[in-house]
Amino acid sequence: MRLSVLVMPVVVAAAAMTTALAAPAGAYPPEPACGTTLTVDTSLRRDLACPGDGLTLAPGVTLNLRGHTLSGSRTGTGLSVSAFGPVVVRNGTVAGWGTGIATLLEGEWEGVGSPLTVERVTFRDNHRGLDTTGLDGTGEYVKPTTVVRSTFDRNDEGLVAGWQTGAKVDRSTFVGNGVGAWSAGFSSVDIDRSRFEGNATALRVYEAWATVARSTFVDNTLGVTHTNLGAVTIADSRFAGGDVAVTASWDSDVAVSGSTFTGSGTGVLMDVGIGTFERNTFTSNGIGFHLTVAGAGVVLRDNVFRANGDGILSDVDAPGLQLGGNTARRNTGWGIYAPGAVDLGGNTARGNGRSPQCVGVVCATQAS
Repeated sequence: MRLSVLVMPVVVAAAAMTTALAAPAGAYPPEPACGTTLTVDTSLRRDLACPGDGLTLAPGVTLNLRGHTLSGSRTGTGLSVSAFGPVVVRNGTVAGWGTGIATLLEGEWEGVGSPLTVERVTFRDNHRGLDTTGLDGTGEYVKPTTVVRSTFDRNDEGLVAGWQTGAKVDRSTFVGNGVGAWSAGFSSVDIDRSRFEGNATALRVYEAWATVARSTFVDNTLGVTHTNLGAVTIADSRFAGGDVAVTASWDSDVAVSGSTFTGSGTGVLMDVGIGTFERNTFTSNGIGFHLTVAGAGVVLRDNVFRANGDGILSDVDAPGLQLGGNTARRNTGWGIYAPGAVDLGGNTARGNGRSPQCVGVVCATQAS
């Protein structure tokens, strides 16, 4: 058992459930043991492996992993953080837990949680990496969370924000997870300058909100999915590979602008919901934009569809679909096939495989 080499002799007998105390000036504080509640800022000096739960962080505590790994056995919680008072975790790896970091459900809830900052932490091989949900189904004990320069690697679920909480993610990486990040239950996740690669689902949003900016999605089976209430906004991002880059279904509300979609089975798959898609470029996808159900309000404006199978494809008469200023060139199937659509004017098509070049709107055939 590895604990014996991690704990200084003076604290062995009582380490399992004691509180970390400040050390005399000039001395190292005692190394925390599994089950310890930390009440002062603490740094790990060795890897720490725990058979049950890991450590608990009291309000105001910063834990610096200093490049070390806090590991479990796929059960328990690695770090339980108080909902009250700011907490910081940085510089190391949290691996092999049921939940890597979760909020502690203790104390009288007063309606506001204090922030958690996670910086340069790798979450690897956990069932759930970082969970900001608090008490499930209530919105209590939630902890607004900021994640910076961190990595979520091969977790069943990387980041979970559920039930009226929020998380901000900046310059972080999600690779090989079942679900990279998940926003649910009227929560919100804001993602900036981050990368999602090889996840089954990169970002799942259910009855919640999310914003994505300046981020990259590569070879995820599903990129961003939104279902049932809330909204998703995507700007200035890049999608490459995978089955479907963006999926919107069941009363979804999606806005995508200034983004590129390359080499996916489908760039955007739109079911029941509303959406606005402006100034995007779709290249070498099986289908660029695919509408399967007549929506209440879907607007495509000033997008470019080039060298896809089909550019814009609607399976139904879609009077709620509005098209303006779109360009379809050299798609092997339809350029624009949108029977019943509202023509906002300015659409152009040339060199597409099927005739007529446009159905449902009038297209000019200007040279590329």
